[in-house]
Amino acid sequence: MSPFPFSKNLSLQALGTLILGFTGTIILFLVITNLENSRSTFDFQRRAENRISAVRNGLQMAEDNLATVNRLFTLAGPISPDQFRAFVEPMLERNAYIQNFTFHRLISEQERPLFEKRMREFYPNFLITEVLNGKIIPVRQKENYRVIEYVEPFQGNEAAFGLDATSRQSQDAAALRACQTGLVSATKPYVLVHRNLTMRGFVMLAPVYRANTNLQNVNTRCNLITGYTSAVFDTKRLVEQALSKRDLLKAEGYAVAVYSGDAENENDLIFRSEDTKYSATSSILVLPKFFALQPVDRRSNFEIAGLRWNVVVSSTPLPFFKYHLASFLTLLGGILASFLAAAYMQALVVRAERARQFNQESLEKSRLEQIMRDRNLQLEEERAHLRTLFDQTPSFIAILTGPQHIYEISNRSYDELVGHRNLIGKSVREALPELEGQGFYELLDRVYETAEPYIGKNLPIVIQAYLDKPAETRYVDFIYQPMFDAEGQVTAIFVQGNDISLYTKAQRELEHLVGHDALTGLPNDCLIAAELSKMMTQAELDQQSLVIMVVDIDRFNSVGERFGPAVANSSLKTIADRLHIVCRNDGVAGRLGGDKFLLVLQRDLEDSTCSHILQRIRTVIGEAIIIDHHELFLTCSIGIATYPTDATSPNELIQYAEMAMSGAKALGNNNFKFYTPELNERIRERLKLETAMRSALERSEFVVHYQPQLDLYTGKIVAVEALVRWQHPELGLVSPNSFIAAAEDIGLIVPLGEWVLKTACAQMKAWQKKGIENLRVAVNLSARQFAQGNLVEMIRTTLSSSGLEARYLDLELTESLVMTDVEYAIGSLKELNDIGVQLSIDDFGTGYSSLAYLKRFPIDVLKIDRSFIKDIPQNSNDAAIADAIISMAHSLGMRVLAEGVETEAQCEFLSRNMCDEVQGFLFSKALSAEEMEPILRESPGLPAHLLRLHKPARKLLLVDDEPSILSSLKRLLRQDGYHIITAADGQAGLDVLAQTEVDVIVSDQRMPGMTGVEFLRKVKTLYPHTVRIVLSGFTELKSVTDAVNEGAIYKFLTKPWEDDQLRGHIAEAFQHKEMADENRRLDIQVRTTNQELASANRKLEEALQYKQQQIQRREVSLDIVREALQHVPLPIIGLDEEEVAVFANGAAYELFEKVGLILGDSINQIIPEFSHPIPEHKTEEQYDAMINGLPFQILARRMGQGTQSRGSLIILKRLA
Repeated sequence: MSPFPFSKNLSLQALGTLILGFTGTIILFLVITNLENSRSTFDFQRRAENRISAVRNGLQMAEDNLATVNRLFTLAGPISPDQFRAFVEPMLERNAYIQNFTFHRLISEQERPLFEKRMREFYPNFLITEVLNGKIIPVRQKENYRVIEYVEPFQGNEAAFGLDATSRQSQDAAALRACQTGLVSATKPYVLVHRNLTMRGFVMLAPVYRANTNLQNVNTRCNLITGYTSAVFDTKRLVEQALSKRDLLKAEGYAVAVYSGDAENENDLIFRSEDTKYSATSSILVLPKFFALQPVDRRSNFEIAGLRWNVVVSSTPLPFFKYHLASFLTLLGGILASFLAAAYMQALVVRAERARQFNQESLEKSRLEQIMRDRNLQLEEERAHLRTLFDQTPSFIAILTGPQHIYEISNRSYDELVGHRNLIGKSVREALPELEGQGFYELLDRVYETAEPYIGKNLPIVIQAYLDKPAETRYVDFIYQPMFDAEGQVTAIFVQGNDISLYTKAQRELEHLVGHDALTGLPNDCLIAAELSKMMTQAELDQQSLVIMVVDIDRFNSVGERFGPAVANSSLKTIADRLHIVCRNDGVAGRLGGDKFLLVLQRDLEDSTCSHILQRIRTVIGEAIIIDHHELFLTCSIGIATYPTDATSPNELIQYAEMAMSGAKALGNNNFKFYTPELNERIRERLKLETAMRSALERSEFVVHYQPQLDLYTGKIVAVEALVRWQHPELGLVSPNSFIAAAEDIGLIVPLGEWVLKTACAQMKAWQKKGIENLRVAVNLSARQFAQGNLVEMIRTTLSSSGLEARYLDLELTESLVMTDVEYAIGSLKELNDIGVQLSIDDFGTGYSSLAYLKRFPIDVLKIDRSFIKDIPQNSNDAAIADAIISMAHSLGMRVLAEGVETEAQCEFLSRNMCDEVQGFLFSKALSAEEMEPILRESPGLPAHLLRLHKPARKLLLVDDEPSILSSLKRLLRQDGYHIITAADGQAGLDVLAQTEVDVIVSDQRMPGMTGVEFLRKVKTLYPHTVRIVLSGFTELKSVTDAVNEGAIYKFLTKPWEDDQLRGHIAEAFQHKEMADENRRLDIQVRTTNQELASANRKLEEALQYKQQQIQRREVSLDIVREALQHVPLPIIGLDEEEVAVFANGAAYELFEKVGLILGDSINQIIPEFSHPIPEHKTEEQYDAMINGLPFQILARRMGQGTQSRGSLIILKRLA
């Protein structure tokens, strides 16, 4: 039975009550609905008129913009393109709907030659064109032309420049109307193509008449025109901007349509805004949609720019609840009351029937509950049986639900594996926190997100099973299988696998036994040979050396004979442990058998660490070994070989090391020997050098040489780098490469560095006194110097004692040095920068740097390491690296210096790519102060062709294996003034390009060694800026076509050639190259400006941060003021300068709730009584007005008195 009190046999009393209630409810509903419809219609008319006004003002503004441009030509006389551009650019920026401004010059056929000649003085390729069948072609002869002389913006409108506008017939009627009336005239809207985009738009034209002419006669007025100003407007953007200025584009249930002309044809439609804000809501309920009101459309016709416009504002069906809530509530209440009254009457009838049915339902419910209890008992028995099978399964199984991977079920094997119980209801991260960092959480997340299963094979898992036991590593095979719901979404992950720990551990123990010595645990001879092979392969890739040492214990046989095998074995185990500790960070140790061990070190033989390890080996073996109260003292003999110097195979290296060890034994116990006498001699020489160096500084054997650094913009010497040399009494002048590392090792680098700094500063001050000014000196800082706590004070003292200003000192540091301790480096560098010293990063690119930290360093100069310079421009990779370093440094506001510049080709490349300074043998090697002084005084610097922005002569490379062809081409092309270079084949051409920069290359196709296409492909990779042409009588179409498509060939020309045509093609190629060079030069200038801007930006960062903090504080203050105004009990409205509401507090919204206060409405629409603006000579004014039938005092106060605010503030006070 239905729970509602009505039954199928409705009583007459209930039916009469229901009919009477429905009748009264409908009558009252219709009366209230009629009143609400009247209010909604009035509201629509008001809002529609606001939109029509906005559209009219937008079209009028478009006309005013063109009229403003027209007055420029009328009042200012002849206008230059730059003046035209400067005048219209602000208008284009403010009004996005204006596509362009143009000026049309009227010329006759007789005036055309003179006009084109004048235009070509500024635009060499200028040509009057016309539009024919949708294409732009040279204009055909006519009596008169209307030529577009100016167009802005020029970019995107290049095709319009020089166009004869009379070929656009769509503008003829507007042009005639404009010249007859003297006013702005618009064309009918049509489809425009602008910047490859189509849009609906129209054109306005305004006539420009000759100065000082009588325009009273309409019939002759058109004969006095000199041209037209015109503008192209995007109608959609124009209307949208007009509406958005008043905030009328937001969804409010209104649609705006704009037509050109009085009719409302679809062909004349130029704009339509559809608003379906309420359509979805209206379609949900049948009743509101049925009673929804559709107001009559509001139409307005007006004329602007000589063209009729029709604006239609319509409304979507108004939602019932917006305007008919009262009538709907009346209807709903009446119906509800009618049903309640009828229900009460009917309830008395059905009460008895309900009591009877209730008894029957109670009996049926008891029977169903018994059936459910029986079924649940059966399910519990089945579940227990399945759980038994589930727990007895040898594989571990679990099901994890949701993105948090909550345990829903797990069997006994799984619980035993992880060592935890009661996992159900916990997430994996909560139940097994020890899995953090082992990757299992991430695998589960990936399977859940990608819905793809994951299979793991023999993966280790570290489990902390119990808190009182150590963590244990298990090895498992498993699968994570996603589980899906009916909609295909992942809901859980099924985990199944096997614990294979015993098998894995047994297998690894077996592998360890096979490759390791059972006594010492070190790798045995097989494994150590394999390890040596791997290390050799890696060393070859890293271009490193390996040192192989064979260590044999002297007279070890006597240990076994005297103390027995147990003591001998224990001593071998102790020696093995010591050797492993010695080389664990630098290599690997193994046992070859007996008392013989092998050590492999990843070191260069001349490295001090290697010498230290060698001495350490002898020391640890010589330490006492105490076994069973026996104290043993042993020595060893060591044989040394190196890779790759001595051999390139593992067996040979071990053999050579053993031979050297035998030689060491021959020298006596506790000795070592190198495989080659030369290496042994070098080690001895180093020891001798270190000994001599300790007293060299005291004996003044060190000298400072200077190498100049030149500016690529001016070509002048701007700095010198101070480089230390050792004037050895026996060896002569020793290079720093031979003694700097040794000075680091023996601790001499700090006093030596201080001496160089003092000497360089004193020399620079001496040169300044001799008139050599505006010169800096660069001094290198070592890592140990930089780490000294008194570095800044030492530099201050040195500058003070020498009298040299800090701005003339450059300090060079390596990038690895500053990255060792970043925070210390930042602090020290800032202190040095505060002194005024310039800071440079030396050998940039060879160490390691974090760009995130690099930008924090107050670095002035980056020095590109010579390793990236020596192979440019031939090596494209090095060239790309150098270019990238230059671009990066400039973007950070740093200058760039390239060191190791030895050829003009290298210098030209760096100059083209915006490098700031160069240093190298191209200009001068490092010289003594006496030799450097005349160079500083008299050197003219770099030649002009190596400077930035230099434009070289045209160079042409001819490549052909036939001398007669080369001779013919040279005779033909010499008259064009080219610098012609020839080559007999592709390889010779590459050799020429490696030495000389070439603009255009003309190559034959069939040549010995490599074809022309192959040659030009290589040229494209190495010298991409060249223009490449094939000139051949043989055509292999596919290879040539592929090369053209790849960009390797600019043009393909055939033999025999026509002289004038070939000369034209080559001239065109040079024009193409020069245009590309000009673009690169412009790019260089832009990059130069960007560098200066970046440098300025770095200096302004702190100021900007301070300014941002001020802005944030002001924004907080503004929020406080807004919130305070919201809580003021008086209604307050803020107006802008056009008296449009831009702010209203809560009290104002409550006051104007009935009329619908909307931000963006004018004050006259909100308060019609407010019609008196504040007089100019006053700051405030008071008015009395009636609002909502109540008396109010209006206080209007002008803002901006002593502040930057604008507009006015309206305060409403209720009068008693």
